[in-house]
Amino acid sequence: MLKKLLACFVFLLVMVSSAAFGEMGLYTAHYSIAGLTNGQSDYSDARFLEFTLEVVDFDSVATEEDVKRSGTITVEGGNYSFWNGKEMQKVSGTQETFNLEFESWSGVGENVGYMLVMDNGEEFSCGVEADNGLNGVSASWNFPDKPSFNGRGVVPNYKTTREQLNTFVPYVEYIRSGSSVTGIKWRVVNPSDTSKPLSQDVGMTFSVNHVYDAYRNSLYSGPWDFIEPGKTPEGTVMFDEPIDESEIYVIRVYLNYEIDGKETTNLWYFSRNVKPETWLWQNHVNEASLVNGKSDYRDAKFAHLFFDIQADKGIVAEAKHFTKEGRMTIPGGGYTLADDDNGEELGISVEKGTDKTYALRMYDGVTLDDSLLEYQPVDENGIKLGFSGGAETGLNGRTITWTFPDELNLNGSESVNKFRSTAEQLAQGVPYAEVVSADGKITAINYRLVTSQNTSGIVNPSYRTDFRIYVERIKGGRYRSRWQNDTASGTWTLPEPQEVSNMRYIIIRLRTHEGTSSPSIYQWEFYPASEETPEPEPTPKTPSSSGGGCSAGFTLAGLALIAILIRKH
Repeated sequence: MLKKLLACFVFLLVMVSSAAFGEMGLYTAHYSIAGLTNGQSDYSDARFLEFTLEVVDFDSVATEEDVKRSGTITVEGGNYSFWNGKEMQKVSGTQETFNLEFESWSGVGENVGYMLVMDNGEEFSCGVEADNGLNGVSASWNFPDKPSFNGRGVVPNYKTTREQLNTFVPYVEYIRSGSSVTGIKWRVVNPSDTSKPLSQDVGMTFSVNHVYDAYRNSLYSGPWDFIEPGKTPEGTVMFDEPIDESEIYVIRVYLNYEIDGKETTNLWYFSRNVKPETWLWQNHVNEASLVNGKSDYRDAKFAHLFFDIQADKGIVAEAKHFTKEGRMTIPGGGYTLADDDNGEELGISVEKGTDKTYALRMYDGVTLDDSLLEYQPVDENGIKLGFSGGAETGLNGRTITWTFPDELNLNGSESVNKFRSTAEQLAQGVPYAEVVSADGKITAINYRLVTSQNTSGIVNPSYRTDFRIYVERIKGGRYRSRWQNDTASGTWTLPEPQEVSNMRYIIIRLRTHEGTSSPSIYQWEFYPASEETPEPEPTPKTPSSSGGGCSAGFTLAGLALIAILIRKH
């Protein structure tokens, strides 16, 4: 997720509580979005995006205990809304309490920062009414095991998106050399005359923070410029290497300045107006056990298929994406409906030859300003649907269509890939996980493509295979690797060692590229056995101890078997 604060903020005092320098304070940021037309900022369709709150101390260095620490924050009023995983939930003047978890952009030895998260572990951000609904609202935060972190702050009287457009906003334009962009000129302007920078009577800091490609990969990350009061806020940044103009889709700009003696952040996205790229995310889900830290396929089984509609290519997720539903039609029937959250059957079978249409709703892991949209099929009760029973082989080759309101521009259709059955995967090539631990902590996951008959060997298929590994934690959400591309084996080291007792389960996703159609995704979920047992004597089906690096005393006994399906990305 491309969220909010950056490590380079260490030199900025943007805390707006009454706390002294070096103590925890309330950080706020106001996000807006506008166009990028012919290489220049275009405010003709400028609009509010989101508002964020965090608790930070940019003058302190985080310890391992700080990273593990959690707390709560109480927002004492305001008018705003947020996506709670099912709908945009409105808050109108009531007091609301949210969880605080260590910020994902930081770590041990870096700044101390805590983001607001909901009970499901997803990041919290405010949309719609928050454009002006949190001005002057107080908030207090509490860390039970670290009272010195406790505090109270007030949201500054920030300018709404419209107020910024009526006064001053950041502006960017390309510096070109043929078809390449070599840099960016920037200034602070009034949109009525973007040719002239406006001198300000307050100090400002400005950054062309990121230049992104179609998939929100950063092509350039710029420095911070300091503008003293009374000076002209303008400047130039030059790229290390020219960037082809066709590659640039989004530019993100920070503008910080003082309001009522308190620092505030305005962030603007400038985005090219392009049609999003949509596709059918298809996933064949299987379950197996994790015994003594290794995959065990003796009870392996097919769980279900799930289909999501995803979109990216320059996307910046806005409130409109969350408030409007789509429709998905699956032709032909011949499957049973399952609850995609826990894999349980819903007792509903769709007969062969029957076309069914389901609502599409935003996945609860997506937040405002994300670079990927993800819509899940749901039933009339909002249950996220998986497709089991005959779906494992019966839906192969069928064309699924999806439609959305015209303003979202997300309609499309795609055929279901021909998935291998669970039995075929076990015989031809299946992901294998082996936990690496030291001193009671998980440090890495070894992975490889094997057969269930020979887990010590490696299968090298003729087609390309990619791996992605997830560790779902009991406390602290999930860790996930990047895609490990074009490989049949490897090792993924966790960002931070994790207590063995804090792991719920491991997922390995295998992405296979066979032919010209979209890749097939095979997901294997490895749940710790309820009672770990000593490994049996070696047989052809016994996981090998080679390549693991696990300590002899490794055990996962007593872990809760909570089958909450890890989702994408």
